[in-house]
Amino acid sequence: MSKSPIRIITDSAACLQRDFCARHGIEMVSLSLALKGQVYEEGFPDTYADFYARMIREDEIPRSSQPSVAAFAGAFERARNDGYEVVAPMLTSGVSGTYQSACMAAEMVDPEAITVIDTRFGGSAMYFFIEAALEAIEQGKQRAEVVARILSAMKRTTYDMTVSTLDYLKRGGRLSNVQAFFGSILNLRPHIRLRDGALVALNRLRGQAKVIDAIIADIPAHASKISVCHVLAADLANAVSERLAKLFPKALVRTDEMGPVIGCNLGPGALGIAYIEAENG
Repeated sequence: MSKSPIRIITDSAACLQRDFCARHGIEMVSLSLALKGQVYEEGFPDTYADFYARMIREDEIPRSSQPSVAAFAGAFERARNDGYEVVAPMLTSGVSGTYQSACMAAEMVDPEAITVIDTRFGGSAMYFFIEAALEAIEQGKQRAEVVARILSAMKRTTYDMTVSTLDYLKRGGRLSNVQAFFGSILNLRPHIRLRDGALVALNRLRGQAKVIDAIIADIPAHASKISVCHVLAADLANAVSERLAKLFPKALVRTDEMGPVIGCNLGPGALGIAYIEAENG
């Protein structure tokens, strides 16, 4: 079956590798981060380490901004000029205005040929949705079916995170000074879930290792794909990935880097585990 004339356009919060986008004809529109008066594009994972090093050196949490309507309009126009319809999965509207910018651009360019989706997720979870869309495109499915595949994948996905330090949650206003103080004294670390489009603390446990154990204990046996993502913690992420590969031999397990738009709020050493359940359980 021939490939559908559909192009995927997404944002940088999906943390897609540069070569993956090139191979599949995906256009990525970058969010930006402001740090000490300078503005940086979130870009691709091969730039994350440099940006995080600057963030640590400046001892400041960057402020993120969604792409402009014009940036999305340009991407959509390029796709339409090349004869493609567009499916555009976006970072959750619960933490960013990216989805709204993309919707406004779609209305300007060609709302009948462009579908923008609020994925309610970010990071590696979005990778699952884009893989589902690409599979449908390869099968020659129409835009409605490609969108349906993404919506189905969203319902089956969970994304949990934890941190190695409370400093960045405190600086970002997600913890009060008192909570951060007693959390540090007691070595409490939060089990955070990206749920209903927003970051929610499910629990607090003694030490990051116990939170990771709790996250892994929640993963169902029929998980089909698992991504372990990290902020400057490759050794930890690789060790967790190896553990998961043994526990879930039928699942595809990989290690990814967490992009700065999410990662700067969690800090160095943060670890996330995203997983998608098999469609038929």
